[in-house]
This record gives sequence, C-alpha cells and structure tokens, in this order.
Amino acid sequence: MIDCIPGILADSGGSAPWLDCSTFKMTTRAINSRRMRVNDVELNVIVLGEGPEVLLVHGFPDDHTVWRNQIPALVDAGYRVIALDTRGCGDSEVKPREGDYAIDKLVSDLIGVIDALGIAKVRLVGHDWGRCRPGVSPWSIRSAWTAT
Repeated sequence: MIDCIPGILADSGGSAPWLDCSTFKMTTRAINSRRMRVNDVELNVIVLGEGPEVLLVHGFPDDHTVWRNQIPALVDAGYRVIALDTRGCGDSEVKPREGDYAIDKLVSDLIGVIDALGIAKVRLVGHDWGRCRPGVSPWSIRSAWTAT
C-alpha cells in the first residue's frame, strides 16, 4: 500500500525548515549503502532510519544524492528512508539494451526492492522523471505490486 507524507517537501528548495536536522548530518559514513540484485539488475540502495518506510525515486539522469537534504530530515522525523539509484544511474548496473529501461522494468525494480526489504506499506516520493515518467505513479506501482 502506498500513501503520502503531507508537507514534507513544503518549500521550493525541497527542505523541511520546520524540522530540526541538527542531530543528523549527511556524511559519506552516514550512508548505509547496499547492493541488491532484483529483476536481473544490481541496484545501489540506501536504507536509513527507523519507522514508517519512505521510498525516494530520483529523476533522469540523477541518482540518490538528489535527496541529500531530504534524507536527514525524513530520518529525523522518524521515517525509514529507502533511496535507490535506478538502473543505469549512479552506482547501479548499466544494462546494454534500450529495452532494459522500459517503464515496466523500472516499476518492477521498485517493487523488487520493496519486496526484498520485506516492506508491506511504503510512502512514495518522486522527483523530476522519478515522479512524472509515464507509467510510474503510485497507482501503477500499487497495481503491479498488489498483482504479485
């Protein structure tokens, strides 16, 4: 199941000024990065924090680092944050064929990560093409996820 976090990205800068992030500093050591193989692709996945899960999906050609300001704010607010590099981006595996990047593959990758982490409910946040790619929406992921 997918729902939203009202107001977490309230201002145009994407930060949450109403949260005190002084207790958490985003550093290379703070990132808990892992490699996960799902759907025949190896993805770089960041998992931080405890609490309700939030899945952050970046746009093209970005990677998980576009969330560098939101990750500590969400962790400090009591969320478990999952931010991945989608296939072909960041530190995730680059696949050779154009067809390897079809929307259904991206949706399947997101579902594969969610399932591999044993998550039953996730809050989905997308940026740029991670938000508005045709076929990538909370509805398409919910539909594909519940069908599996």
